[in-house]
Amino acid sequence: MSTYHVRRAFETVATVSAGTTGTAKSDADESIREAVREAGGETFESVDAEATDVFEFPAGPFDPYRVTVQGTVTVTVESDEEASAAETGDQLIEDLLTAARLDGWEYLDDTTVTGAD
Repeated sequence: MSTYHVRRAFETVATVSAGTTGTAKSDADESIREAVREAGGETFESVDAEATDVFEFPAGPFDPYRVTVQGTVTVTVESDEEASAAETGDQLIEDLLTAARLDGWEYLDDTTVTGAD
């Protein structure tokens, strides 16, 4: 068996309370990264997240920002072949993003499988 790294990009919306747009984006990045890390199991390898746009500005002084965040999650899969690793990794990533309870997430690309170790 070989070890494969399976990666997939996603997009979601984070709701954060902040005083400025920059702080809202930074807080949204961190909240998504933390949610995915906490949901990660033994196959979880890494997550990157970056706020790309403010989805909805606050309507009043104490209302939160809703921020669009794009990210990439990578898991590690033990498999005999790349096709099987892609299928297993794709399911692991879907389970991980579901467990992270992200708001309306969707995939941005197809599954990418890299190197067998």
